Amino acid sequence: MERIPDSGEMVAREVLSQCAAVVDRKFIESLGSHTRVALGQFGMRGATVALRAHDGSLLRDALFATALASTIGMDDVRDMMVALAVHYDVARRIGFGAAELFQNVADRFAGTEAATLLRNFGSRTDITLAAFGWKLVETAGGLDYEPA
Repeated sequence: MERIPDSGEMVAREVLSQCAAVVDRKFIESLGSHTRVALGQFGMRGATVALRAHDGSLLRDALFATALASTIGMDDVRDMMVALAVHYDVARRIGFGAAELFQNVADRFAGTEAATLLRNFGSRTDITLAAFGWKLVETAGGLDYEPA
């Protein structure tokens, strides 16, 4: 977690609190690059905190933040899949069903490419950290994810 600053957490939490139950393209397009960074940081830090605390609710929020960040100016869905692999791994490790988690978050992106990607990714059974360029490491603060 030391490599991902928490400087954008307040911005991310504010954006998440303003989100409707289902976000639409208009809302997504209203978010800028500063918001994208804050959501991305929150999403990745949140996944690690969720792993350490075995907190499925935080993992859901972190996945939603990561997916939302990824949809802001999404250039390549493969970039989103790399980030999603961490959340998938956390879900598996804390016993929180990945398919159900990803479906739940996908429902918040109805009618978007992100919804389809989340559903398909969450239902896969071949997701490994190594395949998506990650490794799990033990740090002084606990387990953490870092690029392989």
